[in-house]
Formats: sequence, C-alpha cells, structure tokens
Amino acid sequence: MSKRLIICSRQKEYILRLAEWIDNRKELCLSLGTCTSYHKLQLLEENQKVDILLIDEAFPYEIRRKSCAEVRFVLTQGVCPDLGEEEQQVYQFQSAAEITGFILEKCADSEGMSVFKRYKKENYEIIGIYYPIHRIGKSEFAAALGR
Repeated sequence: MSKRLIICSRQKEYILRLAEWIDNRKELCLSLGTCTSYHKLQLLEENQKVDILLIDEAFPYEIRRKSCAEVRFVLTQGVCPDLGEEEQQVYQFQSAAEITGFILEKCADSEGMSVFKRYKKENYEIIGIYYPIHRIGKSEFAAALGR
C-alpha cells in the first residue's frame, strides 16, 4: 500500500525539484504531493490521509502541529528554534539523496511505515535491503538471506 508524502514549503522551485527526485525513485511506494501554503496543506489533508509530512520551518510550530500526518519532518536551515518533540529536523541544504535517506531511516523505525515496494512473481518474492551506511555487508547479508 502506497504511503502519502506531502512536501510543504514556500520555496516552490525547491519542493518541485525534491519531489521530482523522490518520484524518480521507483523502488519507493510513495504518493507525492506538494504545496506552498498551510491552507493548501489543509485541503490536501481533508481529501486524503497524509502519512509523512515534510514541512518548512518557516511555518511556526503552532501551525505545524495542527497537521494530522503520522510522521512530521521539518526542513531547517540550521537549528529549528521551535521544533516539537514529535518532529524530526532535516537540514534543507543537503542532497536529495541524503534527505530521502534520513526520512526512510526514520520511517523504517516506525511500525507500519514501510515505503519500499514489494514485488511478487509466482513463488518468488523480491525483498530490498536498505541501510544508509555504505560498505557494511548488505550484499553478503542479502545473499545469505536469499539462500
């Protein structure tokens, strides 16, 4: 089942490019949406459940906390002064791969928040192995799991 990710920021070009990059990741089972105002975010949340929200720190905590998203990430330009306990801080000025990797890592920790596609063909099932750190034995583990 696809998870719904909404990216909300007043920086329209930034969120469109980030959404495009994430959308090109075919191994992810994500339905994407973007908005540039809190009013548009409310409309999106009324029409469909939002699982993951990536929202700009320019929106104050009092507004961000009204969102009914299961997991909320705040795009920051440094340290967010009004970060809520239930929010995760994501540094905005890093690569899209790092932002996505951080979100995937935190979602993997949450029960029922898997965002990877599962393929099934006849009696075979393909399972993806992901961990954000390189050269730690993922390939060896995947081969052993396959055997």
